[in-house]
Amino acid sequence: MNGGEVTEDKTQPFEMGVAAARSKMSRDSNPFEPKTDAYSDWNAGYEAYKDADEDVRPGSG
Repeated sequence: MNGGEVTEDKTQPFEMGVAAARSKMSRDSNPFEPKTDAYSDWNAGYEAYKDADEDVRPGSG
């Protein structure tokens, strides 16, 4: 009962969203069904990468 599988399932869509943002794909490229956890997790990963990318741009601080 370690719950590791649930974490891995949740992490995969997040990581896919990060990879999509990193490769400059459109946010509309989310492959998951709207209103699902995976869809939300993908968006969270996409936004997390975009936010981090903005934080490290020269002149942003």
